[in-house]
Amino acid sequence: MSEDGRTIYVANGDTNTVSIVDARTRKLEKEIPVGKEPRELALSPDGETLYVTCRYANSVEWIDMDKGKVLGSLKTGIEPYGIVSSPDGSRLYVTNYRSGTISVVDAAKRTIIKQLPAGDNPRALALSGDGSKLHVAEYLSAKTHVFDTSSMAEQADIRLGASPDKKDRKKSQGTPNTVEQIRLSPDGKSAWEAHLLTNTDTPIQFEEVIFPSLSVLDLSANKENGKDRKELFDSIDVQDKFGKSTIVANPTDILFSPDGNKAYVLMGGSEDLLVFDLSRGGRASQIIRHLPGDFPIGMTMSPDGRILYVHNANSHDMTTIALP
Repeated sequence: MSEDGRTIYVANGDTNTVSIVDARTRKLEKEIPVGKEPRELALSPDGETLYVTCRYANSVEWIDMDKGKVLGSLKTGIEPYGIVSSPDGSRLYVTNYRSGTISVVDAAKRTIIKQLPAGDNPRALALSGDGSKLHVAEYLSAKTHVFDTSSMAEQADIRLGASPDKKDRKKSQGTPNTVEQIRLSPDGKSAWEAHLLTNTDTPIQFEEVIFPSLSVLDLSANKENGKDRKELFDSIDVQDKFGKSTIVANPTDILFSPDGNKAYVLMGGSEDLLVFDLSRGGRASQIIRHLPGDFPIGMTMSPDGRILYVHNANSHDMTTIALP
């Protein structure tokens, strides 16, 4: 979303376009062709340039927002995925999923300043508010690397711990993996990661193998806050019509309210929105079940924190949610 909250930018992975949407009228203004499978977007601080990772073109493209067209592209590593801009707009940080690297890009010159290793399958990334720390999450191993952006030296790596086995195999347990997204809290003290737990030592039954989860990192200590993990079969204070805990699947994105008191979690598999009240114990106390649209994968929030916009990848549309 643009800083003034007027414009929403959407990467359409299966049509190789970027959509420009008027947030007030909720109408499509323009659709811009880009490289193959655009995944994530970053906006320059002045709002004049939109950057997009094109996963199967192995490139980042520059879009001029006034002209509504691609100005140029840069080859990065293999399958670029996540992208963020530095606060001053001088640099871009890009994760290269198949190369296992990060590309540090000069945004003005469209050149690579540095390419450095970041484990296996780096995908989601988040930049601290002052731009000094870059957090990069490996998709499959659930390890998060912390880099000092002034030197791009790695300061720490944080591996999510396993949830212990339980006698009831239908209870949340297993090894963290498939980190879909990492988001920093507004105060910059913690990071939330959306992922699954995989119970690998059980007979193959879907309801005994895959468990949705959210993990919380303490960024001052560079370690996981294990006690704050949200195992989503256990951390929801919402019951279904049979009096049982609501079941959700596949967390894909997380956003925080501007004051940091609430966390909104998008569930791509079950197509729900969870609301965690962090000022009241931190459990999910509200849920919007079955959002309209198919396979919600990402969302953005209006600057005043009153509206959520959800991108539905499979139905090629957007859901708008008014927040209390």
